[in-house]
Amino acid sequence: MNFEQGIKLFDKLSAPEKYMPTWLKIFLCSKTLSRLRSDSSQLLAKSQRNKNCMSQIQNILKIIIENSCFDDLIVWAKLSLVNCISMGWLTVEKRLNIFNLCNSCIEENYGYLPKIFKYIVTSVFRQPSEWEPQNGAQEKFLMLQNLYFKTKKMIKNKTFQNLRGEKTYFLEGSLLFFRISKAFERHAHLNIINIKKETEFLHEVLDFWTPNLISDYGRYNYLGEILFLNENYEEALKNFELFQEIVSAKFGNTQAVGTAYQNQVECHIKLGQKSMAKKILKTFKRFHFDSNIGPLIDHLEEQIKAMPNETNVTCYSSKQKNQNVRAPTKCSSYKCMKIEPYVGAFKHCARCRMTYYCSKKMSKTSLEIFS
Repeated sequence: MNFEQGIKLFDKLSAPEKYMPTWLKIFLCSKTLSRLRSDSSQLLAKSQRNKNCMSQIQNILKIIIENSCFDDLIVWAKLSLVNCISMGWLTVEKRLNIFNLCNSCIEENYGYLPKIFKYIVTSVFRQPSEWEPQNGAQEKFLMLQNLYFKTKKMIKNKTFQNLRGEKTYFLEGSLLFFRISKAFERHAHLNIINIKKETEFLHEVLDFWTPNLISDYGRYNYLGEILFLNENYEEALKNFELFQEIVSAKFGNTQAVGTAYQNQVECHIKLGQKSMAKKILKTFKRFHFDSNIGPLIDHLEEQIKAMPNETNVTCYSSKQKNQNVRAPTKCSSYKCMKIEPYVGAFKHCARCRMTYYCSKKMSKTSLEIFS
C-alpha cells in the first residue's frame, strides 16, 4: 500500500474530526517523510517518481492544523510540517515559516520541546555570519537561551516525548546553540553560558543514552562536538574522523560525510594546520547540492586565508601530505552493499564527483532511476 492509498483508506474509516483517523494520517505523513529524508538512492528515486508526494503531505498537514480540534495532534502536525519544509534548500522564507510554526508550539508543546528547540536554533541562526550580536540577534539569542534551559529541565525531569529522535534533537540543538554562544561571547565580550558546565551535562546525557539509543557513529560526532567546544581539538578531530569512516562504510558518501569534513576543517584551523585545512576544504566543496554550503565555505576560506603559513615541517605534517581525506566508501548504488577495500578502488561519477560505484553495472542502475 502506497502513501495515497493509505490516506484514502483512513478517510473511509471515519469522519475527519475523529481522533484516531487523524492520528493515523499524521503518522503516515511522518513515516513517509522519514523515508524521503533517507540517503538511500532507492528511496530518493521513489520521491523523484512521485513529485506530488511532498505537496500532498503539506496539504494534508495544513488541513489538520486548520480543522482539527485536538491540540496535541495540531502540535504534532505542525512539527511534521516543519520536518517537511526543512527538506531541501532552506530559503529565508522557509526559515521564517519554520520559526513561526515552532514558536506557536512552545507553550503547549506536549513533550516535543527538544524538537522545537533544535528547529528554532537552526532557523534563527543558520550561518556563522549571523552569530554576531547585531540587527536584533542579541534578543533572539536571549530567547534561545531561555528555551535551552526550559528544554534542559524537561530532559532532566524526563517529561519529553519518549522517542529516540527527541533525545538527538536536544543534543544537536544544544551543540549548535553553544557554538553560537561562544561566538556571541567573543564579539560582545559577555560571559553568557558556562560552556564547560553545560557540555558536562551533555556528556552525561550521551553516556546515559549510549549504546542502545544513539548509534556508535552518532556518538563519535556528538563527542567530537563536545570536545571541540572545550577546545580539545586533537581529540575532537579523532572522533570526527571515526565518524566519517563509519558513515562512509555504512551509507556511502552522504551529506553526513560533508558534516564530518566541515568539522575536520574547523579542527585543523584551530590547530594551525593550514595545508590540511585547505586539503579537506577542497573535498568539502563538492557538497554543493546544499544551498547552505556556499556561505559556510566562504567563512572557512576567510579563516584559512588569515592563518599564518606553516614553517616547521614536522613528522606529523609530512604524514598529512600523503593522508587520504576520504575514507573507504560504500557503493552508491542502492542494489549494492560492497565497500571499497581501499580508497580509490571505486570510480566516482564524472559529473557530480560525489557518488562512487564498484562497477559500470551498478552505476547504470542509478542512471536508469534518475533519467
